[in-house]
Amino acid sequence: PPPYHPGAWQDYVDRLTRWGFNNDNHVDQIAWLKGPGGSGKSIVAQYCAEALEERLGASFFFSRSDERGNAHCFFTSISYQLAMKDDRYGDLLDRRIRRDPTLVGKSVRHQFRDLLEAPIQELNRKGTELAECVVIVDGLDECASQRAQLDIIKAVAESVQRQSIPFLWIFSSRIEPHLSDAFDS
Repeated sequence: PPPYHPGAWQDYVDRLTRWGFNNDNHVDQIAWLKGPGGSGKSIVAQYCAEALEERLGASFFFSRSDERGNAHCFFTSISYQLAMKDDRYGDLLDRRIRRDPTLVGKSVRHQFRDLLEAPIQELNRKGTELAECVVIVDGLDECASQRAQLDIIKAVAESVQRQSIPFLWIFSSRIEPHLSDAFDS
């Protein structure tokens, strides 16, 4: 974790953690932590991930400096982390990828649908729903392309509208016009 200065970001960590642990029906399933570069967003995301412990379904920290800037790694990583936490989901995911190994190379929107939504909906049909969990996405603005950033937001927002998966999403990024427009809509 990055260096932490007690109190500096504690209010944000506390608020997001309380929100993540709230078991009531969430009016808002997406939280956006925004600010300029170097303002501590990644520190907040890291400490939220640690504080949420068992409620954390997955996390992804985008970075332009390595493969973590590639949008094609995003939903594959999220689904892998979820599979490690829930064998039922992992078994369904494994079968889907064995049947069609090209799933991991498809577009971001297809990956979301095929690697997350479809297996979770199949579990729901079988009466074995996944528990609500939090997914933390840090540095969305570090994702390699604006198109991919918007595709990620749109896929998540549409699933929230349909209530197709039981996730709460915490995004953090710099304030950029295309991201502001996407989160505002």
